[in-house]
Amino acid sequence: MIFKGIEIKNAFKLCLTKELIAETIYPNKSSADTLVEIIKEFESSKDDRIVNEESKRRWYEINFKGRITYISVNPGEMTSIRPEDNSEIILLPLTQNQIDDFNKRKLEKTKNLIKDLSQQNTSKSEKKLLKKYQLIIDNRIQVFSDASKRFDKEAKKINERNNYFYAENTMNRLYSEYLINIEDDYAFTLPLTRISTNILLLQAQMIFGIWANENIYIQNQATALGFCTRLIQMSQAVDRLKEFFQFGNEYFEKANEVLIQAIQNTGPISHIREIRIAAHYFWVAMMISKVANDIDTKEKKVLKYSSLIAEEGWACCVTSMSYTHYVYEHPNWFANRAKLILSDNSSNFIRKFSSSTNPILPRKMAEIYASYGKFMIGSEEIKNQEYNNLLNYHKDVSLNTFLVHLVEFFLNEISSS
Repeated sequence: MIFKGIEIKNAFKLCLTKELIAETIYPNKSSADTLVEIIKEFESSKDDRIVNEESKRRWYEINFKGRITYISVNPGEMTSIRPEDNSEIILLPLTQNQIDDFNKRKLEKTKNLIKDLSQQNTSKSEKKLLKKYQLIIDNRIQVFSDASKRFDKEAKKINERNNYFYAENTMNRLYSEYLINIEDDYAFTLPLTRISTNILLLQAQMIFGIWANENIYIQNQATALGFCTRLIQMSQAVDRLKEFFQFGNEYFEKANEVLIQAIQNTGPISHIREIRIAAHYFWVAMMISKVANDIDTKEKKVLKYSSLIAEEGWACCVTSMSYTHYVYEHPNWFANRAKLILSDNSSNFIRKFSSSTNPILPRKMAEIYASYGKFMIGSEEIKNQEYNNLLNYHKDVSLNTFLVHLVEFFLNEISSS
């Protein structure tokens, strides 16, 4: 149940939004994503091998089919090289049967969640999100296929009209429908990496004036990206090449701007929506840089960033988008995490959960959890100070309804203790 049945306004919509965003990052769940989810489940199991020593970074050594991989969940990172720093390393051998069993349990859990949510009193917009979530869970391939065909038709119209203003208006509409407006009929009908690949390809064709004859937006992502590379290789126009690489710079700058904006946002729903938009910008910037690595042209020197830096930004956003389990925990869950990290100040906790490398929570939400965490472990003086901080948060007119109710819950917990 959401927040273990504790009623907090807009929690239902937060849960659905986070689940839809997490479910539609990729066309299909990659094996790497499954491994990360298994680790997250393991971390919540209170296994004796997990030591709550927050000063150390925790890595998992996974030996699967003879291949050893090291995975860190927070911050998110995956490598085949054993970490040499002062880290805690937990051995977690896995078999294919364990992975298959996990996927079956996850699907069953998701279906039970949908069943549970469908029985609650919900608004019209929440019912719409729930219907979309169930549709994707039940018929993922068909939903994505239909949306790809629609996008392909829209792209062909841009080519046929050959009109700048029509192209610009269509691009803005597609952005709104597939990416920005999460309540649009077409929202979540394409996975994020596919939307981003489509936008990149559409922009490339508009810049170079070369259009694919085949139904490129219906084919797989690798084919679409391969066509994008061929576009650049075929182009002899220096100014067009510079424009294309400058487009990558603009997207990389936008990615960082939106990421910072998401962290500073006061609402968790707006936060995760903007993290998704930042992830889109990072993905496009990353793909442009990788295309540049595959070709030999001096114009690629226009790029002001590397594919590695863009990939790191993308990975940080994916960690945030995939971080859904806290909405099923008691509201005290994050505050209890804060207790383990906090000393005299909340900077360590906030850096761990609300920073550009770990954008799990919006800043004010992290500050509220940190404040209640400090209250639980502090002296009488600190308790009074943090109680007043929570009262001030409650009066903060910039807080959205969800965070106001979260603060009210913590204040009620204090009053009843």
